Amino acid sequence: MSLIDEALACLAHAVPVGTRLIVFGSCARGDADVDSDLDLLVVEPVVPDRFTEMARLSALLGRRLIPADVVVMSAAHFERQKTMVNTLAWRASREGLVHECAA
Repeated sequence: MSLIDEALACLAHAVPVGTRLIVFGSCARGDADVDSDLDLLVVEPVVPDRFTEMARLSALLGRRLIPADVVVMSAAHFERQKTMVNTLAWRASREGLVHECAA
């Protein structure tokens, strides 16, 4: 199982329905090496406290020893930012591998 598959399996049932998990960075581009971690943007329908959610999801991945940088943002924030050049949302929307969480 790949690092991406492990992370997606770990988080799929830990996030709200309608969440998008977007893998970006070296893993998405295909140029990751043995020292690379997983860059993951978690776009949830509503995010009451993004820092608490980032800590929660990072801890879930950490328990499985999955090296990842996790950023959480609301769907509304992502939609506003994805066309703004050089924002995280812009970069993730351009190079990211999107995985929808239906359940």
